[in-house]
Amino acid sequence: MPFGSLFRNGLPAPPAFGSGAPGSGTLPTQPSYPNTGFITDAANAFDPNLKTGYVESWTAGVQREFKKDNVIELRYVGNRGHQLWRQVDLNELNMIENGALNEFKLAQQNVLANLAAGRGFTMRYFGAGTGTSPLPIAFRNIQSTTVGGVAADPNNSAHYTSTLWANTTILSPLNPLNPNPGVGRCCTGYWGIFAGTANEATFGPQRAAWNFPTNFWVVNGGKRGGSFLVNNGAQTWYDAATLEFRRRFADGLLLQASYTFGKSLANTYASSSVVFDQPATLRDYHLRKDVSPFDITQAFKTNFIYELPIGRGKQFLGNSKGIVNGFLGNWTFNGNVRIQSGSPLNFGNVQLVGMTRKDLQKAIGVYRDQANSDNTAASGQVYWLPLDIRLNTFRANNVSFTATGATYTQGAPTGRFIAPAGFGNCVQAIAGGCGFNNLVIKGPAFFRFDLSLAKRIKFTERLNLEMRAEALNAFNNINWLVGAAGNDVNGGGTLSSGFFGRYTAAYQDISTTNDPGGRLIQLVLRLNF
Repeated sequence: MPFGSLFRNGLPAPPAFGSGAPGSGTLPTQPSYPNTGFITDAANAFDPNLKTGYVESWTAGVQREFKKDNVIELRYVGNRGHQLWRQVDLNELNMIENGALNEFKLAQQNVLANLAAGRGFTMRYFGAGTGTSPLPIAFRNIQSTTVGGVAADPNNSAHYTSTLWANTTILSPLNPLNPNPGVGRCCTGYWGIFAGTANEATFGPQRAAWNFPTNFWVVNGGKRGGSFLVNNGAQTWYDAATLEFRRRFADGLLLQASYTFGKSLANTYASSSVVFDQPATLRDYHLRKDVSPFDITQAFKTNFIYELPIGRGKQFLGNSKGIVNGFLGNWTFNGNVRIQSGSPLNFGNVQLVGMTRKDLQKAIGVYRDQANSDNTAASGQVYWLPLDIRLNTFRANNVSFTATGATYTQGAPTGRFIAPAGFGNCVQAIAGGCGFNNLVIKGPAFFRFDLSLAKRIKFTERLNLEMRAEALNAFNNINWLVGAAGNDVNGGGTLSSGFFGRYTAAYQDISTTNDPGGRLIQLVLRLNF
């Protein structure tokens, strides 16, 4: 949630101002309960003990000079961010202490038993010996308190009379190919259908009649737009080793080059440069600890200026004069080079089947003129994953659950692929309970040479004409980018899309306007005096 939102919900307006003098508006000294407003509103607060975060940094290195003009240095850099601000939503959907997770599994078994017995696509309880079980939590959301003039009883199969027991929207998350009870912020998945505000008109009156606890699903059931708290829960870790070579300008050459190997970790995965991110679960903040969005594992950078050893006073044609020196002397070759690991991609809460994270990382590349993930032709398209991973990922993430049973709508996946978290009928109570909380890998590597060639023509000691030809991305290398060039952080794309794994962008400058990313040549003519 943006910072500005913290000051809009549930707080009094500032006092009015007249012409020249403050108005008579007053601010309350005590909070007023109950907090009025809509159930879709959010409540926002700061930890009363909120502190200013801080970062500890340290570095150590050793350097050595050799041959007078050169220095080589090896250094270590580390820092730790402590008590950094993070905004969390206390309205995490609870399914453990209240027994909702166990009932989800029973509801799923009911549907499968009813389908097998020919009783239809429904999760109704049909009584003892039918392979079905009572569903008391769902019952108090779906059924009225009386059935046929008598008190409704979730243990009485005759009282399961509502048509909602066979509602396809409610039953869809029970799909054994990808069960989704609902995890994280309210309100997603199966229990999110009951707990969310979209269906409040349907389920709210039933819960009220049953005196259903308002905090059964989330801690603040009256503010289901979120119950946000800014605290000091964010932490970061960074460690890196750098090997650097420096040569001061001597004998016509200046050179600086460095190689860095490092790792940046955080217990958040922010969607912007501001670290306000919900942890995977309030039960374990560190479950989300992983590579940070801005981690670059390896980076090589160099810049140089080289005066060509040709012309008057140089190694070759050192005595040349006039037109010979005018054409061949005073040439300079300059350059900036950057080669580094790709930026992180976050796939979120998924499983890997038939491969490890390292295997998936190795598969990242450039694959041309292959089929789409849905196996249709795609001439001229470029992808960052091979066809088998894309095709089977597409299949694994397209499922349905209907009266005909659970099916893969695009064919059953085989081999290696990225599967939804519930693959294999894994039922999780918190994000990361099945598979990865955040599957983070690196995108394609970055490779760029910016080179220039300059010629200086001297007229006098104080007057010269400089001509330069500069080539940004001189080799016209396409630095493919997964996601959008303007994003701080990119995800892995929509796994259920037929175009999953396709490149749609390449490197541009941060503003995405000045440097188009491809080769850019400019000619410069400058008079120096």
